[in-house]
Amino acid sequence: MTRKEALETAIKEATSQCKLARGLGVSQSQVWYWLWHSKKGVPAQHAPKIEELTGGKVKRHDLRPDVFAADTTA
Repeated sequence: MTRKEALETAIKEATSQCKLARGLGVSQSQVWYWLWHSKKGVPAQHAPKIEELTGGKVKRHDLRPDVFAADTTA
């Protein structure tokens, strides 16, 4: 899963960019920017909250593999 796909999944789980933004305490336009223009995607500080808001369907590693290691426990 790419960073963009992970964010798209998070938006779908939240049902909209607005609802995801509200859960993160940011503006909808900020979520839109991360999706379409940000080279790194979601800022690392928001990745854990997105994982929480999606019930673990989107992992922090999927959003920011450059910051968070993959969970290797099975």
